[in-house]
Amino acid sequence: MDTVVIPVHDFATCAGFCQYITINKFHKKLVPEVKQAQIQGQLLHSRLEDADKLIHREEITMEQLMDKKINLDFPRETIRVAIRRLNQTEFIYLGRVDKAVREKGNIIIIDDKTTSKKVVNRQPFLDRTLQLSCYCEGFVQNYSDFVKFDKIYFKIIQRDQDNNVIYEYMREYDESFRNLLKQNMQIFESIFNKSIRPMHHNNPNKCKTCSFFKECEWKL
Repeated sequence: MDTVVIPVHDFATCAGFCQYITINKFHKKLVPEVKQAQIQGQLLHSRLEDADKLIHREEITMEQLMDKKINLDFPRETIRVAIRRLNQTEFIYLGRVDKAVREKGNIIIIDDKTTSKKVVNRQPFLDRTLQLSCYCEGFVQNYSDFVKFDKIYFKIIQRDQDNNVIYEYMREYDESFRNLLKQNMQIFESIFNKSIRPMHHNNPNKCKTCSFFKECEWKL
């Protein structure tokens, strides 16, 4: 059986933004254009990571990890997750969490985003929801044996270009999000395996913002 490694961000984009990206990226091997928003996002992460490195932390013990009453602040970009699934091919979804904390017995997976928009979306788009759901599911599968917690949440923090927080969105990762994730993984894997054809979103505005717009034969 073949094994394929899928970055979590790529899966979320293929499943939640445009299903034809699966063909463009993994079948046709097209190289995506780097957008300004991606550059801004990378700069934001670099600034936040540099600031996080200045925080004094003491090494924690296994007993502290297992005591959910103790709050934890994991260093940024240190929590890596992997989800393995079999669907004709062995799919390994790999991702790295921006930030994770344990507060009041619960794990919170944090994703920082930067925007230049004056009006912020109050509800995350599907690709962002799938990305955060992947991180949560991966944390549950990879860390539950030695990090105790009651519930797991994901939080999206929207920042302006000066790094100011302008909006926060937080939800519990529950069965509804787990089922949403499984359904979209099944669809993505079936398209990847060429078992089904992608469905078009029929949104010209999404096409114009896509990194594969210039070379995509299905663009509107």
